[in-house]
Amino acid sequence: GPARGAAAPAREAGAQGGRGPNFVFSVAADGLLRSLIPDTGDLAAAPAPLLPPNAAGTGLIWADGYVYAATVNACGGAPTAVFAMDYLADGKPVTTWDARGAAIAGFSLGTDGVVYVATGGGNSPYANSVVALDGKTLKVRDWYTASGAPFLSTPVVLSEGSRTYVVATTSAGIHLLNAASLGGVDHRTALSGPRPAADVRWTTEAVATWRDAAEFMALGAGNVQ
Repeated sequence: GPARGAAAPAREAGAQGGRGPNFVFSVAADGLLRSLIPDTGDLAAAPAPLLPPNAAGTGLIWADGYVYAATVNACGGAPTAVFAMDYLADGKPVTTWDARGAAIAGFSLGTDGVVYVATGGGNSPYANSVVALDGKTLKVRDWYTASGAPFLSTPVVLSEGSRTYVVATTSAGIHLLNAASLGGVDHRTALSGPRPAADVRWTTEAVATWRDAAEFMALGAGNVQ
């Protein structure tokens, strides 16, 4: 493996959706990303800034040479935002998508590298939404906004045949979205929306998917009465 503090290996040409080199990543209160070689515990490269100092970071993901994380709760004066570091590029540049005050419930990656962010309330045009971001530039590609209901769970991305779906929950229930057009023309139309039931409140538990012996795929999420 690389020597302590050595430069990171180059990205493989044409790589897409892979994990990249086998490192263990962490971010401390100083906002610096540290990459460790699992076999030795040595630093694979010098620490590099990913998040603002004293921010509350969450959701650290490593895929195709990029490291992603989000900041929540405005700790340390940091914005609620998603950060992407091009780890294998010179200087390890970082790109940011600012949720502009909307809470971030969580984010996930699709197999095509698109980042899906679920947001909660706030004075933001992307509040109460599932937002699709380009995996490298973090530019907004599409979004779906739920009427007056903050999202509570990290989005789950799943495929069925040739189609890809995104699922997340609000307190009203499950929102099933078509990844090719999250909210339709008006950005507010889901493939399948919540079906409110009396005295049922959905929690922040993550969405789960499973397939039975008859190849039937189902969706589920925690709820309490």
